[in-house]
Amino acid sequence: MPELDIWIYWVVIGIILIIVEMFTPGFVLGLIGVSAILSGVAAYIGFGSYVQTIVFIISNFILFIFVRKIIYSYFNSSNSDIKTNVEALSGKKAIVTKKISIEEPGEVKIGGELWYAAPVDNSVIEKDTWVEVVKIEGSKAIVKNIIGGK
Repeated sequence: MPELDIWIYWVVIGIILIIVEMFTPGFVLGLIGVSAILSGVAAYIGFGSYVQTIVFIISNFILFIFVRKIIYSYFNSSNSDIKTNVEALSGKKAIVTKKISIEEPGEVKIGGELWYAAPVDNSVIEKDTWVEVVKIEGSKAIVKNIIGGK
């Protein structure tokens, strides 16, 4: 079996770690993989094992201190403004399917789904009236009448 240069081992290990990172959260293995590839470059140039180890340690330190924070801030900041589930219903328009009053909750249709509904104030909202969802409390939509329809 032919002998392989040490730089090939560094690069192959680095590529494997980067590929494994795609299936794991945390941005750890990918950064270690990049450090391994940088050590492979040092080995290819001709530096000894001592320099390769120093390159690996220093590049790991730099990547973990600076690059990991940048990656985390990029992936975490983009999702903070997205409303999901019942939060996304606030502000939506709905049609009353059953009369709504403070004494007896009615029903509204929000995007094809029926929800129990109560008025935000003491008003009575008749069937077939357009309303706006103010908020969701449990399984009940708190709504207000829209003056002028849609």
